[in-house]
Amino acid sequence: MFLLLWPLKPQEMPVWLGRRLRSHGLHATDEAIAQLVERVEGNLLAAAQEIDKLAMLQPSGMMDESEMASLVADSARFDVFGLTEAAIQGDAPRALRILSSLRAEGESVQGLLSWPAGQIQALLIIAEADERGGNVAQAMKNARIWDSKVEEFRRAMRRADRAHYQALLVQCAHVERIGKGREAGDPWQEMERLLVALAQGRKARPLLRSA
Repeated sequence: MFLLLWPLKPQEMPVWLGRRLRSHGLHATDEAIAQLVERVEGNLLAAAQEIDKLAMLQPSGMMDESEMASLVADSARFDVFGLTEAAIQGDAPRALRILSSLRAEGESVQGLLSWPAGQIQALLIIAEADERGGNVAQAMKNARIWDSKVEEFRRAMRRADRAHYQALLVQCAHVERIGKGREAGDPWQEMERLLVALAQGRKARPLLRSA
């Protein structure tokens, strides 16, 4: 016997948090809950931990936005996987926000580039199969795309084509050379261009050097 659990959709998160707060005897305004949603970035474990802490810090009363801000630590799990996921999902603002956080934490562009470059390579392989009229599902399996990510990748394919993903790989190489001091430029700015172009698809091609 097994129990099948589905991840919460973004629009379901405020309701889940509200119920969780009430189960601890806590109450919060819609604005305060919205702030908590932003803080935990969809991470249910982080959300549960924050609510447990709130139960100790704020045993009663209605929390407003300012009180929530003062009580809740920034629990967003900013990492390179979330960075790439946001871009592939088409959420450029979130990708840039994660990038800014990683930069503030002292990460280097070179250290961040490998995973998005690998995912762009996978998208290119899938796009090539699609343009040849090949088996896209098999191409995704060959690229080791998890079943839970298939629909995200399909949406990304609808936003762009093989030429766009080739241009993104050229941009990856450009970012790497700047990061190593082999070319002039700001590697963080070029990384931002890469993420926005990945998120927005072919309409963002003018951002890329190869456009």
